[in-house]
Amino acid sequence: MTTEPFPLATFLAQLQRVALIARLPNNLPVQELIEIGDAVLAAPLFVVEVAAGEADGMAAISEFRQRYGEHLLLGAVAATLPQVQAALTAGAHFFALPQLDAKVLRFAREAQLFCLPQVKTPVEARLAHLEGCPAVAIAAPELLAVPAEQWPATLPLIATEVDDGPTATACRRTGAVAIRLQDALFPATTWPHAAVITAARQWRRNWEGRANTTADLGRN
Repeated sequence: MTTEPFPLATFLAQLQRVALIARLPNNLPVQELIEIGDAVLAAPLFVVEVAAGEADGMAAISEFRQRYGEHLLLGAVAATLPQVQAALTAGAHFFALPQLDAKVLRFAREAQLFCLPQVKTPVEARLAHLEGCPAVAIAAPELLAVPAEQWPATLPLIATEVDDGPTATACRRTGAVAIRLQDALFPATTWPHAAVITAARQWRRNWEGRANTTADLGRN
């Protein structure tokens, strides 16, 4: 299966509905990932990322695309060009990169693929934008360490490594359009369906300013 390039507007539209991206745990069999995917969609969250480099990564991406179609935007966490190419064939909508990689970005630009790279500074964010990336991800400590006006105003920012409510609020005020949740959404070794839904809804309420409490969010 291959996927047609999709525009930034589609990505941002889903994040406007719910400004959370769920990065699924690594090293889980496909069936467990699907169970988590069902819970994430039921929450509902509409954007997920699956590790392409793990043993069942490509199978999971293919299964997710067949099971959820366009109901979930499916990102492949890919560190190398072969992983990007394989994930594209498996059906990924976009590609979450751990860093800027000239070879990967060149291929993505020529193939009109949506890459979401992790950057550390405003300079890297601008470089990513020049390389054709329509959005970037930044760890919350690095995002918050720089005055908001130094980040490119027209480039959507996704905050990562967010583990509590106050940090999420600070990222939103700094200009992040969404946050990526990983350990904060899946803190335990098992992920009961109801627990994932509850945690996702708590994070959504917090982001939208409707949480009953923010101090301990993500730490339970």
